[in-house]
Formats: sequence, structure tokens, C-alpha cells
Amino acid sequence: MSQNQEVHLKGWQDVEENPLNIGTIVNPLMQEISDLRASLNQIKDEITRFEAFEGATGVAHLSEKVHEFKSFLNSWKGELEEVEKKKIKRDSVKPMLVVVDALERAEGYLKKTEKNKEVLSGIEDVTKLFEKQLAKLGFSAISPEAGDIFDPNKHIALGTADGPKGKIVQVYQSGWEYEGKVIRASEVSIGKN
Repeated sequence: MSQNQEVHLKGWQDVEENPLNIGTIVNPLMQEISDLRASLNQIKDEITRFEAFEGATGVAHLSEKVHEFKSFLNSWKGELEEVEKKKIKRDSVKPMLVVVDALERAEGYLKKTEKNKEVLSGIEDVTKLFEKQLAKLGFSAISPEAGDIFDPNKHIALGTADGPKGKIVQVYQSGWEYEGKVIRASEVSIGKN
């Protein structure tokens, strides 16, 4: 038997002995009922406020928007991971472009001297093979030629020379793109006339 029940039973014993003591039992019970009614009214008020809030703000709509936002974040996370993979690939291959540059310079030198045609042919083959492998990875050379129109998105003008204005006069170094985005612009000189 709980202590509260013992108090109430004791109170009833007092009432049996002295009927005028009924207030000692009824008054605490009335207070408890009053407290419970106040709590119930408070809960009803909170429910009413929540329902009004839900109707005014569209909590269901907000819940739907939160779900949409979470879906957006998940897809964005996937895209971010893909971009990171591409960046790693690009950054890994970019230092190897100097090998292609060296091969192209060797080709240029051998073409000017007209010597060692077999060596020139071998270097051209290695250069083509290297560029072919880079193409499989999404890389492509930006190889402008003299007379092409200067494109500031793909070329860097290192200087000017005699020649038609806005046209490439000389190419110093090829540029490179990775999946259509310039990662290194071609170095050229442009005409000033």
C-alpha cells in the first residue's frame, strides 16, 4: 500500500471518529483535481497553438521541403565526390604534361636541323602515343597554329610580333584541356599590325 493511500485511509478513519474532519480529505483531493484540470487545460492550449502553427506555417510542407533539401544534399555530395575524383586525376596527370612539352621541343629542333629523321620519327610516334593515352583520360591538347585567331580563353599572349592584329604569330607551348576545361593555356605571341 502506498504512502498516499495510507494518508487517505487515515483521513477516513479521522472522519469516522470526527465527521467534521471530512475537509481534511476532500480539500487535498479538490486541490489535486484542480491541479490536474489546470495541467489538462495547459496541454489543450499547447495542442491548439501547435495546430495553429502547423496550419499557419504548413509544417507538413516544411517537412516535405526538408526531405527535398536532404535529397539535394545527397546528390550534391555525389557530385562533389565526382569533382574531387576528377581533380585528383587532373592534378596527377598535369605534371606529366612537361614530358609532352619536351618531346614537342625535341621534334621542333630535329625538324629544323633536318638530321636524324629516324629519331624524329620515333619521337613523333612517342608523342602521339602519349597524347593518345592522355586523350583516354579526358585530356586534349590545345595546339594553335600561326594564323589562328587569338582566343584569350585558350591562349596566353607572351608578347607581340609583326603580323596580322589579333592573330597568332608564333606558338611557344601547347595548352591542355581536361574534359573541355582549360587547365593550361597555350603560350603564344600575337600580331600587332
